[in-house]
Amino acid sequence: MRNAPSHVPSELLFERLHAALAEAQELMKSVSTVSGERPRALQARMEGRIARAGRNLARIRAESAYRTASLVRATDRYVQRNPWRGVGIVAGLSATLGLIAGVWIARAVLHRTDSGAPTS
Repeated sequence: MRNAPSHVPSELLFERLHAALAEAQELMKSVSTVSGERPRALQARMEGRIARAGRNLARIRAESAYRTASLVRATDRYVQRNPWRGVGIVAGLSATLGLIAGVWIARAVLHRTDSGAPTS
């Protein structure tokens, strides 16, 4: 199984896959109105691929849920065994995110004042 790029949220990936499957099903319906052997063969091949894509999507979603649950259990065990270390990690992450947000906001304010836009 190929791993999805880490920068694409999994829900967005699932939404895109569902949209692609729905589009393929619509295309299959439009092909079914055409008579002849070739469109039927194409329709059968598309049905097989759509079914396989649906199974793959379900497998990916189940695997993702399993990995997430495993990560949650491991994190819970770690925090239960090391409560103060967990508090320290959260405090450190919060301070880091606060620092990043402060720098970002300061840059946005400086950018606005440099561009001549009125500040509030």
